[in-house]
Amino acid sequence: MRKLVLLFGILFLFSFASAQIQVNEKINFLKQFEGEELPGIAGASFGNERMNLYVESGEEIIVISLITENKKFASVTEGELTNPTLLIYTDETTLKEIENSEEPLGAFESAINDGKITYTGVGFGKKIKFAFMKILAKIVGWFR
Repeated sequence: MRKLVLLFGILFLFSFASAQIQVNEKINFLKQFEGEELPGIAGASFGNERMNLYVESGEEIIVISLITENKKFASVTEGELTNPTLLIYTDETTLKEIENSEEPLGAFESAINDGKITYTGVGFGKKIKFAFMKILAKIVGWFR
């Protein structure tokens, strides 16, 4: 589970710039995680998803697509997937806050709890699945 949190943390930690070269560098950095396995509950929850990550950067929105198959990261590319199963939204300010935090994983979790990072499933089944996961995460948070 720690490996998944680290991987998602890394995904959200890097800051985006509007220059195409910098975006490509970030994509190339993330590509090193292709083939990495998502352990435990993360693999069960996110192991076969097609995700679009939308990052608001000034007046621009940068889109990164992530595909997981058989509990592994299969693909990381720039641009939108035409048929995603999960949509993730955040902004550059939130990413910088996480990156500059002394405890990035805690900042990442707080950003989700504070609504600075949001996600939603696409389609009825996925919406129910991810709504249930949000509720479960809140319940677990009460016992921390």
